Amino acid sequence: MKSKFFLFLLIASVSTSISLAQSANFNGTGTAPNFTLTDIQGNSHQLYSYLDSGKTVVLKFMSV
Repeated sequence: MKSKFFLFLLIASVSTSISLAQSANFNGTGTAPNFTLTDIQGNSHQLYSYLDSGKTVVLKFMSV
C-alpha cells in the first residue's frame, strides 16, 4: 500500500513539474522569437527567413 502511494506521489510531482516547465516557454505564446545566428563560415542565418520559405526548423539547445 505504501509503495502505491509513493508511486502516485512520484507520478503527480513529475507531471506537475513537466506541465509547469512547458507553460513557461516562449512567454506563453507558443511562438519562438526571431533570432540571427552566425555559422562557422561567417554566414548569418535568421529563423524567420527559413520559416517564411516553407522549411521546417528543429532547434536543439544543449547545456554541458
